[in-house]
Amino acid sequence: MSPTTACMSFAPGSVGTRTRKSLYGMSGRKRNNAFTLLEMILAVSVLSVITLVSFYCFNAAVRSWIAGTGYINGITHADYILEQVAMGLRSAYYPDTGKVEGNYGMRLEDNGQDDSARDVLTWVKLGSALVGADADYADIPHRVEIAVQDNTAADSEPSDGGFSVRAWRVDLQSDDFDPAQVPFVVLSPHVRGMNFRMLDPAQEEDDLTGELKWLDTWETADQTNRLPRAVEVTLYLDGPTPESDPVPVRRVVSIPLAELSWNPRRQESSQPSRRRPR
Repeated sequence: MSPTTACMSFAPGSVGTRTRKSLYGMSGRKRNNAFTLLEMILAVSVLSVITLVSFYCFNAAVRSWIAGTGYINGITHADYILEQVAMGLRSAYYPDTGKVEGNYGMRLEDNGQDDSARDVLTWVKLGSALVGADADYADIPHRVEIAVQDNTAADSEPSDGGFSVRAWRVDLQSDDFDPAQVPFVVLSPHVRGMNFRMLDPAQEEDDLTGELKWLDTWETADQTNRLPRAVEVTLYLDGPTPESDPVPVRRVVSIPLAELSWNPRRQESSQPSRRRPR
């Protein structure tokens, strides 16, 4: 036998045995590296659960962000409205004629308490607060009336209700002028309620460091012909969600000309002054 023949000779059955082992080994590795149907279903199920959880977490975060942003915007807008009311009260006008001028007094319509309050307040003022600088009567005495209007009309928009104001000049009106015909203008739809309390005129000036005495009504002749020294203003704002309770914001505003309305400066020495009730 030649060397070449010797090199090519194999033991009986050796080639078949190695070939079968090689094939069996490859087949086994293929089975080990493949996914079964159960594994695929399990993987898809886990992926679906993760996707759903991620979606709901993202949705909750977005909804919370939207609600928080809307609430902050409402608070900011209501703070602007509250500042407008405070500026309007501080600019209350009362003529220095040496006598009581009832046409320039403040009047309050008490319509409930707490977050259901719908008080209506009217007084005479100067300046652009609540009416805008472009109003032709902004620089002359004009009476303003503020209220919270309910959106009750079936065809009205949501913005038709809320904090509203109307105004008209005091002088140079026609004989048939009716203030009730002046339409309200909505300044903020985020205000649900409004409540006012007046500082008791009988409280001594040197007693303001203690507990203040507040009146829920301002309806006697002495009161409606004059101005209170201070007004507590409370606005009830929309909460973060429609189901939330209204959020109160409160401010106490002093009125500089209140003292003049209670004690007019005498034009003649023979005219007695009217003191605040004790």
